[in-house]
Amino acid sequence: MNNEYSTLTFETDLNHYSVTGGSTGITSARVSYIFDLRGPCMSVDTACSSSLVAIYQAILVLKAGDCNMAVCGGVNALLTPSAFIQLSRARMLSRTGQCQAFSARADGYARGEGCGIVLLKRLSDAIKDGDNIWATIVTGTNQDGRTVSPMTAPSGEQQRQLLKTVYEKAGIDPREIDYIEAHGTGTVAGDPVEVKSLGMFFTDPHIQKKKKRYIGSVKTNIGHLESAAGVAGLIKVLLMMKNNKFVKTLFADELHPDIDFQKFGFVIPTDLNDWDRKRKLACVNSFAFGGTNCHVVLSSYTEITTEIEKGHVSKQPLMFCFSGQDQKDHFQVRKAVIATSLEELANKLKRVNMLETSYKPKRLIFVFGGMGIAWMGMCKELMSQFQVFKGKIQEIDSYLNEYVTWSLYEQLLDDYNVEDTMFGPIATFACQVALVALWKHLGIKPDCVLGQSIGEVAASHIAGVWSLSEAVKIIFHRTVVLAKATGGKMLLIRNKPVEKLEMMLTKYEGRANIGLYYSPQSCVISGDTDAVDQIEKDLLTTSTDEKHGITLHTLRLQTAFHSHHTDNAKQEIQRKLVGMQGDSSDIELISTVSGKRAQEEDFSTPHYWGTNIRDPVQFGKAVGNAAKEKSFNIFVEIGPKPVLDSCINDLFTEDNIAVVPSMKRNSELNCLLEAAGKMYEHGLNITWNVLYDRPQRNTEYPKYRFCRNKHLYVSEDLRQQLMGIQPKTNLHPFFEDS
Repeated sequence: MNNEYSTLTFETDLNHYSVTGGSTGITSARVSYIFDLRGPCMSVDTACSSSLVAIYQAILVLKAGDCNMAVCGGVNALLTPSAFIQLSRARMLSRTGQCQAFSARADGYARGEGCGIVLLKRLSDAIKDGDNIWATIVTGTNQDGRTVSPMTAPSGEQQRQLLKTVYEKAGIDPREIDYIEAHGTGTVAGDPVEVKSLGMFFTDPHIQKKKKRYIGSVKTNIGHLESAAGVAGLIKVLLMMKNNKFVKTLFADELHPDIDFQKFGFVIPTDLNDWDRKRKLACVNSFAFGGTNCHVVLSSYTEITTEIEKGHVSKQPLMFCFSGQDQKDHFQVRKAVIATSLEELANKLKRVNMLETSYKPKRLIFVFGGMGIAWMGMCKELMSQFQVFKGKIQEIDSYLNEYVTWSLYEQLLDDYNVEDTMFGPIATFACQVALVALWKHLGIKPDCVLGQSIGEVAASHIAGVWSLSEAVKIIFHRTVVLAKATGGKMLLIRNKPVEKLEMMLTKYEGRANIGLYYSPQSCVISGDTDAVDQIEKDLLTTSTDEKHGITLHTLRLQTAFHSHHTDNAKQEIQRKLVGMQGDSSDIELISTVSGKRAQEEDFSTPHYWGTNIRDPVQFGKAVGNAAKEKSFNIFVEIGPKPVLDSCINDLFTEDNIAVVPSMKRNSELNCLLEAAGKMYEHGLNITWNVLYDRPQRNTEYPKYRFCRNKHLYVSEDLRQQLMGIQPKTNLHPFFEDS
């Protein structure tokens, strides 16, 4: 109805922002730009019916399938006196400064300001998405044309025609309407015409039973919001439905003498009254002084909900997230809690520490573990809980059938021995690929991937170098050739400078070497059994100061991987994979053979997989190169057991690192939920509803108190004029120029 914001800039202040800052057409476009909304977008101006006409248009767009959700409503801001002057001269505004709808004292309307926005979806989509549904809605609109004169006069004929069209089209019985939210501006001409039109429709001779129904107007409470007036009335009705109350309409102590409320069966609520009916129906009128009319019918929506009783304990852990929902903004301060009962949730919240996420851009790195991380019974819980995880295991099983007679899926269900050299590595690979499929299902996708030893097979597949069938071929032949390799020993050493170990190993040249570099303080020595035993003995017999804090752990593996014991396996894998050629990676891929970002030939040739078997694993170097200094780096461990957490503090001293395991022994679902919660707390957004069989409704919570900084620009010349000072003379109109 008005475009006051564009007048806040004087001609002397015009610049390249003025066009986009003051155009009404850009107003809606700016919302689409900020939220990256790509469907139909428009600004609607039909004066006082604008917001309901916008909702009418949105419903048409939704029905046409042009979008799946619509954001619409209205806003009215009173920024300059110009519109007040024009409306006063037109004798539309109230001298008392009040909208006294339906009152004998009605003398015009009082301008109000505010904003009302609603989200619209097709009902089927809202149910599927687990949305909090307030009501269902039907709308209609028409125009007075030249049925009355002047054009600013209301047309009772067209108002009745609109009502007839809306109710007949929607198949709604007008007798079912409990409440009418009238346009009700408090103007001398408007209120009698509107109420008479409503009364003639709702007491039509074809409708036998006369029903008492409430009629009111929100304008008596908050003023006339003009372009936002319709949505203000709509939101009022929604709130009344939710709270099962009819709210009071003000100034109704002395009713308008030209309106026969008793004849039409209308009652104005002058106090707070109960709205006890289970299925509630109400309607909203919104008319414009140019003749564009809009009518809305709202029906309350009731769904079956399950209340959680105080003593109830869930059979499985549930995720509770604070500071964000699928349908709301996710804020910087977040917390995710896992609990199986209300008592457990309350206890955890008592000692909770809210984590403020880093403002740095998030970098998500998937780290695929290596040998020795499988455990008996792994994958069973996730296969039973998530079809996407189970489906990926079965898909790998179907490709594996070309090479083996046993079923990967069945052996995982049967708790098959993961120490079987032909089963453990393949099961680890399958677990890793299925975990990534599950994370992607939850909306988590990596920016970078890297793998340790056999983990590079799954990592290269996820990066797009190999198809799943090709990756299965690689992991199968890699497993076969290494199953033939025997002899030797591997020793994990922590808290000992790797440089000193390398010096110790010079006298064992050709017999032992560092097979895996975890960090500057941790590594794995691989080689002949007697050589590794002697190294272990030397470390244990060194001076107390030298061996302080050192931990030694013998790895239970059938051979010394990444040593001369795998020379033959290196040659054989290259022969088995001859002719295979991978694609370039889709995402950043780090090689643990070089410790650097993958080059063109890395991962995609048989030669690479030979070096993958034989060469030392530069795991620590690769992890270090995967992180970016200007990002907050989130390492997600992909595999049956975590391996990175033990050495992360040796690799990084900055506070821009987080490590999240995807799976732990005998704690698959709990670990997954905890990992999702940690990622959420660190600033990633999870598609929570896929965790459950059916969409979960979001729980209401208290509103946030935001920092309310003002950003409204008003030119200095206009600021002075609004204060009554002439811009060019700097004189107040009460003072003469001397």
